[in-house]
Amino acid sequence: VHTMRRWPELGLRPVGVLSDHHPEGEMLGEVPVVGRIEDAPQAGLRLGVRHAIVALSGQSHREVLELLERYSRYFRQLFVLPENPGMIAFWSTARSFEGLLGYGVQHSYWNLRARMLKRAMDIVGASILLLLLSPLFAVVALLIKLDSPGPVFYRQMRMGRGGRCFPLLKFRTMYQDADRRLQELLRENPELREEYELFHKLRNDPRVTRVGRYLRRFSIDELPQLWNVLRGDLSLVGPRAYMPEERHEMDGMDRIILQKRPGVTGLWQVSGRNGLTFEDRVRMDVHYIHNWTPWLDLYILARTVPVVLTGEGAC
Repeated sequence: VHTMRRWPELGLRPVGVLSDHHPEGEMLGEVPVVGRIEDAPQAGLRLGVRHAIVALSGQSHREVLELLERYSRYFRQLFVLPENPGMIAFWSTARSFEGLLGYGVQHSYWNLRARMLKRAMDIVGASILLLLLSPLFAVVALLIKLDSPGPVFYRQMRMGRGGRCFPLLKFRTMYQDADRRLQELLRENPELREEYELFHKLRNDPRVTRVGRYLRRFSIDELPQLWNVLRGDLSLVGPRAYMPEERHEMDGMDRIILQKRPGVTGLWQVSGRNGLTFEDRVRMDVHYIHNWTPWLDLYILARTVPVVLTGEGAC
């Protein structure tokens, strides 16, 4: 409040404070307390507020994320002043208001028109790509059959919007006894077990076939997911489609990520891919959701092309 009054050129004029520790009507820096934090939707509507600043103390990272998810839809822009500045560093866009270092959150996902545009882009884009890539699909299917016994496609259960599970479609890149090989490998090699627990992947995975290594390097194994896009399971761009057994490792952020349709590609895929830890991917997905716009999707799609063609970050 003091900073905004001292620098009116910031363009923000404080009109009310929400606090769980001060009675309504009390003055804080010449600004009245207008209710508790849970009154944010009603107070914002009553006062005509489009911007809100979140300045809390003692909340954990998870508690702040839950608060943002609950109330960010009611404001055009949120500016968060975290108690721990380290919370800004990775997954948020840092901004500064004359010494107030924080990060911004805009929740365009709640805009019905924007969501309809996103779904239209998914249907048109996936349809065109499936048509253009059909000759490649035939060649890849033949190579997979010649390389190792087993089906051409592989289906794996993933969590979609609302936590609903669906079969994610991929070209098969592993041997049929891949699960048995993995368990034996992790049991006999503690270093690889540590790598798998950190990244949920192995850089030199012995389960992967010869053809599968090339398919993974250039993300060709992901192309059948375009069918999942047409079915409505996936979007072209979105957060990662997590496996059900990974939900307990998402540190409570699953309630944010699983509100949205996952994507074939996303922010973490064009920002390091398999070089990122599981925790990093989760935080990037939260950042994507809190800062989504159609333009961000177009940027990610444009970045996906060079990342795929160069095999950047793949293993």
